[in-house]
Amino acid sequence: MVYVAVVGHLFGPNRERGLYKTTDGGKTWVNTKFIDEDTGFTDLVMDPAKPETLFAASYQRRRQPWGFNGGGPGSGIWRTTDSGRTWTKLQGAGLPEGIIGRIGLDICRTRPNVI
Repeated sequence: MVYVAVVGHLFGPNRERGLYKTTDGGKTWVNTKFIDEDTGFTDLVMDPAKPETLFAASYQRRRQPWGFNGGGPGSGIWRTTDSGRTWTKLQGAGLPEGIIGRIGLDICRTRPNVI
């Protein structure tokens, strides 16, 4: 099983953004989480103790020849506990609110309950 976070191509909206999963060595891929044509995913980590639990960082952004808009309501941190069948956006509990930019994630190896 392989998971991939896809931010999408640099310029313009596209439906290729999202979180993808393959269970056949890459022959076929399923987009398990699509937000919108301006929001892709920049990071993805798996809980080493519970491989069905993953955390992903989404990033809404749009680059134009004259500038760059990064961050927006599509940005955030997501969790699945069922190998990507369903995703929940994490909010509150000390997480940033408002316009959120690019997020990097990792799981603490010595304390896996710390993201």
